[in-house]
Amino acid sequence: MIKINHTINLVAEIDEHKAPDYVITALATMPESFIQKLFSETFINSVDSLNTMEKINENNSYAQLKWGNN
Repeated sequence: MIKINHTINLVAEIDEHKAPDYVITALATMPESFIQKLFSETFINSVDSLNTMEKINENNSYAQLKWGNN
């Protein structure tokens, strides 16, 4: 089986003028690695809740897209 690993680079832009102060304070005190993991898990859970992977893979006869190891 041939496996092709790829990544998607998403950017979360948070408007500090619109976000509640507690959000900005929390983000400022969290390690960057924790924030990245939090955003990654939120994105994956959102995609999963919409059954996006099933829709992408529907009618594919030779290739299936799936989550890799995080």
